[in-house]
Amino acid sequence: MFDFNKLLEINRQACEALEAPFASGPAVHCTRTFTILPLRYAAVAGTTGQRLRLPTLPDHLRHPYSVATLQQADYAIRPLRQGFLYVMEKRKRSGQHNLHPPYRIAANGSLSLVAPGQSEPDTTDVHTLRDMIRNTALAFNVHDLEDLAELRLFYSPDPLTEAAQQQLLRRRDRLPAVDVAAFTGLGCPTPRPYVLRHDQLDLVADFAAETDSSLRKLLDNQLFSETSVHSLTAARYMLGPVAGKPEARGIAVVVEDAIGITQQLNAWRNAGMEHLKDWLQASESVAGKPGPSNERKVLVAQAFTELHQQFS
Repeated sequence: MFDFNKLLEINRQACEALEAPFASGPAVHCTRTFTILPLRYAAVAGTTGQRLRLPTLPDHLRHPYSVATLQQADYAIRPLRQGFLYVMEKRKRSGQHNLHPPYRIAANGSLSLVAPGQSEPDTTDVHTLRDMIRNTALAFNVHDLEDLAELRLFYSPDPLTEAAQQQLLRRRDRLPAVDVAAFTGLGCPTPRPYVLRHDQLDLVADFAAETDSSLRKLLDNQLFSETSVHSLTAARYMLGPVAGKPEARGIAVVVEDAIGITQQLNAWRNAGMEHLKDWLQASESVAGKPGPSNERKVLVAQAFTELHQQFS
């Protein structure tokens, strides 16, 4: 028989385990914490009918459309792809921007803290359920909210050198700044760019695909579509209010991934070219012998067309 109390106990242990790695990461110890669920902008290519199944992004989340309009693809919000996430905070007391040790993002979208000078998390001491959960975290916590002036996130497919990290600090104004404090109160804050509230998570394409098999198939055909540990239920639990309290416990922040979007569009284009390549290489037998390939036929047709244009 299914033991619901046992499930709740496992969930409680999971929540406690998630707190441990983030308390030693980009955080200042305090009683007030706030959860940040990082997501990314991605391109989803397909037919017009297929793309209509994607969630329609509201105006405050349509920044990529102002950069470039796509013809055979649309922008969508999806879980992070494999790489590294850098977290930059500005504290009110010091007025300084601090870049914390990065999180390594696994192929399934989970986060692991990376020690300075390392590109891989230390997994030598993974022995308990707590250790295992620490390596499958979906989000991270920020602390001391009253002192947090702004938060900036940066995604990179590869780890940054120390020099690159210092350059990132100097060029921080190119990264969108998130006012976390605006989402910690009781009211419904004005929509902000790059931010989703807990009641807007159905705008994430992969969450919408949980109840739409056709959308799930479309997403699975895209580049960087690995099996993810994310789910709408888990995300709402992390970010939404607890029973009896009206305050939200977190937000989702969408990071830009221009390299990933470019690679996704190139992969879609190349997939079409591969299909055409197979057709060009095909040939039909003539009198039991191999006939000319379709590529040869196309070249001959082009040659006749050029001759006709020159002498007409």
